[in-house]
Amino acid sequence: VDFGASFMAHNDYNMSFGLAIKHLNKPKLSTEFSEQVYNLDMLFSAQFAYEFNLNKYKQGRLPDYSYLHLFQVVSKQGVNTRVDLYQDLIMGNMFFGLKEHISSLDGFNLFQIGLSAGMKIESLDVGFSYTNPMGLSKIASPSAFEIFLSFDLSSFRERNRKDFSRFY
Repeated sequence: VDFGASFMAHNDYNMSFGLAIKHLNKPKLSTEFSEQVYNLDMLFSAQFAYEFNLNKYKQGRLPDYSYLHLFQVVSKQGVNTRVDLYQDLIMGNMFFGLKEHISSLDGFNLFQIGLSAGMKIESLDVGFSYTNPMGLSKIASPSAFEIFLSFDLSSFRERNRKDFSRFY
């Protein structure tokens, strides 16, 4: 059994923040292949998101609903620290993103960098993401290509991002 606690607060305009704590009871892990038992250290995590309206007055060459969405996560578990940075450029129903993961798992280095793109069609989001390991770490995750499809079945869909903002 593993216990955790978290909370998130946001406004309906452009900002959210949250805190999370996992492994409150420091659960024990063991496997059939090893006789060792490991206690998981507590994981502390803080999240922050902010969105800039790039075309607030609907002038210029950008689509009417253009935003820069920034999302950051800082996690600490034992001696390891991880920082995740996400930037999305939202232009109408399309978005283009960049993400970086920085970790102190094997010395402080840039662990992964990734690109993403997608579009929103009614209550459906479809797109792809590609991440590639970077840095001089001996511990590296492989490159990953993901295709995603998400949808909203909420009965309150009339509130659903009509202006394509992540906040509504």
